[in-house]
Amino acid sequence: MYNRCRLTGLKERFCMTIEQIADIMEAPKNLKTGENMPNRYLFHTLDLDSVDLIARVMEVLPAKAFQELNADADFEIVNVPLPISSLPKGESDIKFSKEIENEIKSLLPLLSTDGTNLEYPYAFLGENGDVLSKMYKMEVGESESCAYDWDWIENEIATNESLTDIALFHTHPKEISTPHKTLYNKYPMECKKVGVEADGLNLSVSDIYANMYLDYLALKYGREVKTHSLVLMHDGKLINFSTYIGIKLLSEFILNKENKLEI
Repeated sequence: MYNRCRLTGLKERFCMTIEQIADIMEAPKNLKTGENMPNRYLFHTLDLDSVDLIARVMEVLPAKAFQELNADADFEIVNVPLPISSLPKGESDIKFSKEIENEIKSLLPLLSTDGTNLEYPYAFLGENGDVLSKMYKMEVGESESCAYDWDWIENEIATNESLTDIALFHTHPKEISTPHKTLYNKYPMECKKVGVEADGLNLSVSDIYANMYLDYLALKYGREVKTHSLVLMHDGKLINFSTYIGIKLLSEFILNKENKLEI
């Protein structure tokens, strides 16, 4: 179980103290909006290595940037970027039907085109096998966020007896004419110190939380279903990660010049 003393092995480096990080991780409410926060669930559920991974990025940022501690701030912990290079590696095979592969390919040019550089959310399903073969397209999000159709996802997990694999999928678009309101853009030098790349090329704590909720739904209905997430970056990288036993990078693909997915 997570508690403050689990963070004491981290070295204080730049802006935020261990105590401030712990206060944000334990914050029950957003001081700016008054809304309940998922922070406690996140950090009571994640393993120590995953908590440390997030804390290492938070260390270089000022505490005043977070609405958990400052009602005038612009960001929450779910906005913290996580560099792909820092993710622990796991292993898991993943196969796509031709229809899903073509859908992924069709999205990539949209991510670097002004006006279509948005977040496109889907759920990909595998039934009675190890191939993701069905997809459910959800409402397109904004340039920096999207919302999954959790009612549909929960119903599918609860009632689809053939379901063996479910993956959340969304895109990370390129910043073009309108600057993204992100921690990277506000604190670029600090973020670069811990390996964070330009906007759209990292995961976020929000991505982690979404996949953890997917894990929770599978447990809620007692389903032995593979749960993971896929994120297509605007540079052509397709990231496959899970959170069931800590944050793990399961596989990484790239759309090559021939528009083919390569590991």
